[in-house]
Formats: sequence, structure tokens, C-alpha cells
Amino acid sequence: AQYNDKVVEADRYMEDADYEKAETAYLEAIEIEPKEPDAYVKVADIYMEQERYEEAEEILEKGSSQAGGSAIEAKLESVRTYGTYDDYLVNTLIPDSGLADVDEELSYDTISQGVVSAFTEDFNGDDIPEMLAVTYESSDIATYLIMSLYTCTDGEVEPVDAMVCEYEESGFSARKFDVFLKEHDDRKFIVIGSEGLYADAYSLGTE
Repeated sequence: AQYNDKVVEADRYMEDADYEKAETAYLEAIEIEPKEPDAYVKVADIYMEQERYEEAEEILEKGSSQAGGSAIEAKLESVRTYGTYDDYLVNTLIPDSGLADVDEELSYDTISQGVVSAFTEDFNGDDIPEMLAVTYESSDIATYLIMSLYTCTDGEVEPVDAMVCEYEESGFSARKFDVFLKEHDDRKFIVIGSEGLYADAYSLGTE
């Protein structure tokens, strides 16, 4: 009864997005009954929301040893995939492609080419996340944004598909792109925002 009451309390905090109090209550529930799996999974959900991936893995490993169960094992597999993508990004993709300098507004021919951004999301709803990486390339006549989708199988990251968006040079003095994920009506959209600067004018567009 004490365990259930504490989980209900934590769930109420989660509904209010009060993650700090929810985390405390779930951890207290684990102390009361360490053999119940639900609280471990819910604490891991909080850590994942806050991008505290290592802590999510640690609490799930503790839950695996003390409570066990398919829910914990499935969540642990998903969390470990996030870490695998991070390692691939840092140790493989960025060294191979470079890292684009997006902190300054530079013209297309002066910005350093490479990875612009990457984010991990369960795009196909199988509880195993995929990684979408966006890289920047340019030539004398065009700018390219390349969006590459990766999956993770047995701890190995593999490319699934890629899409190239080409932007022909059109007299901009400088041009800036923002790429982000937007969810609407249970569908996910990749949004590319384009800002172009002329000598005497300003242009803003979204795809």
C-alpha cells in the first residue's frame, strides 16, 4: 500500500511536469519495494526526458538486478541505444564528416562543412530509437543539407536512408538554415527554416 501510494503521488507530479518531485517520489517507492519494476521504468523516463542517459541506464540496471521483468529489459535496450548513437556521433560521424560552425552567420562558401545537428527519436514506433543526422556541404554553385537516418542493431549503427536538399546560390550575401523536428497530430515532420540575407533586403522561408 505504501508503495502504491508513493507511485500515485509521483504520477501526479509527472502530470504537472514537476520532474524533481516525481523523481524523488519514485525513488522513495523503490526503497519501499525494490522488487516492483514500474518505478524503475518511470524514473528512467524522467532521466531520458532530461537527457540524463547514463543515470537512466544505471537505474534500469539496478532494476534489472533487483526486480527484473520484460518492461525493464525493453527500456534498458532502448536507453543503451541512445548511448551507442552518441558514441557513433562523436567517434565516427564527426571525425569523418567534420563539424559545421553554426554559431556564427557566415556565407555559404565560408562556413565549415560537416555535421550540423543530430537527434534521436523512435520514428517507427518499435520502442527502439533511430538517429537522424544533418550534415552541410557546399560547392561553387549550391548548398546541400543531407539528412541521414541510422538504426542500431546488436550495438552496431547502420545507415538506413538519406535525403539531399539542394539550395542553388541565388545572390544571398549570407544564408542560414535551422533543421528541427516538429510533432503535429501524432505525425513527425522535419522542418527546414531558411534565412537569406541580401545587401539591401531580408528573406525568410520554411519548408
